[in-house]
Amino acid sequence: MAGWIILAVVLLILAALLALPVSLHALWQEGLTLRLGIGPVSIPLYPPETDAGEQAENKAEQKKETDKTGSSAKEEGKAQPKGQKKGLDCRLRQIQYSLETLPPVLRKALRRARRKLVVDNLRLQLVFGGEDPADSAMAYGRAQAAANALFPLVQELLTVRKSDIRLSLDFQQERTVGEGELLLHARVGSLLWIGLCAAGGLLRWYTGFRKIGAPEEKEEQVKKTKQAHAA
Repeated sequence: MAGWIILAVVLLILAALLALPVSLHALWQEGLTLRLGIGPVSIPLYPPETDAGEQAENKAEQKKETDKTGSSAKEEGKAQPKGQKKGLDCRLRQIQYSLETLPPVLRKALRRARRKLVVDNLRLQLVFGGEDPADSAMAYGRAQAAANALFPLVQELLTVRKSDIRLSLDFQQERTVGEGELLLHARVGSLLWIGLCAAGGLLRWYTGFRKIGAPEEKEEQVKKTKQAHAA
């Protein structure tokens, strides 16, 4: 009798865990922030939170590095936009790669999940620009085509409560700028089922995604190593 009671308790706990609500809030403005919600608990995923002491130390190191360089404000102003532009171009390539690669993977998994994933808010605003108008137009065209293919699929497979996607082209703009937000929720059981269905395809996507960002990550690593040696 005791064994049946223990089994019933275990099954009840498992059922409660599978029914637990999970949410993801992604916000892209000046940088990317990700927060994971599990029940009433909210957990920051990216960027990782640091305590006040670490933040103060980081600020002090940045100030020290700025003082050491002794470079003029003009030189610093010239170098910074170049690095920002390179990082933004890399992120845009990663976004375009994801828009081209993820739909087939997610289509198969989400069809099996039967609209169990709910999108509370989907917002994306991109203004394409740059030094070369032809490159800007090509990037805009690729993004527009990917969005036109992906968004109807999202509406078909997910429950979308609110959406606002705006892509535009501005030849007067010196660089591509944008912002976005994604808020979605589901149950733990639904996410496990989706993950099992899409595991292989997501692994291949992640490998390609990291490969695109590898040059920038390597450059950032070299920069940090040089700063550490200089300190």
